[in-house]
Amino acid sequence: MSTNPPAPGGADGGTTALPPDLTERLAAIRAAARANAPSREEVAAELAQLQSMLARVSRPGAVFNQNERATLAERARRLNHGAADRRGYEAGADQEPFDTWHQTVDLFWAAIDLAYPPGFWDAYATLTRSGDASGTDMLLRFHEDNPWFFRSGNVKERLLRAF
Repeated sequence: MSTNPPAPGGADGGTTALPPDLTERLAAIRAAARANAPSREEVAAELAQLQSMLARVSRPGAVFNQNERATLAERARRLNHGAADRRGYEAGADQEPFDTWHQTVDLFWAAIDLAYPPGFWDAYATLTRSGDASGTDMLLRFHEDNPWFFRSGNVKERLLRAF
């Protein structure tokens, strides 16, 4: 007697159908995402605007503005999700939604990187690895500014533990 679970699709190799209630719920979720997905034009306009903002804040000598950079990172996250929704519903011969989505992914990670003050990760590593508090002023300022963007809450929680 075998204790292994049955192969997907059963012994005949066919596909196992999802329960009707789950199939209906998934269809409703997909329909809602499709209805709320931004248009190509909206994605392109927001991508261009955020790329311009990113270029401005990342140029040498740019003044670090925590709020502006956190806002940029959060807008890039939302754009990335919107482009991902479009990508899923325009699959086929048209490559443009995939290319645009890849651009939004690159923009998102660049914005996240710039959302932290220069030297933040070096000071963070020094504090957490050796307990050296030489960069604590910047880390405390980051925590007090309380920026809100992807994973910033996790970082702030870890900072509290390290302090």
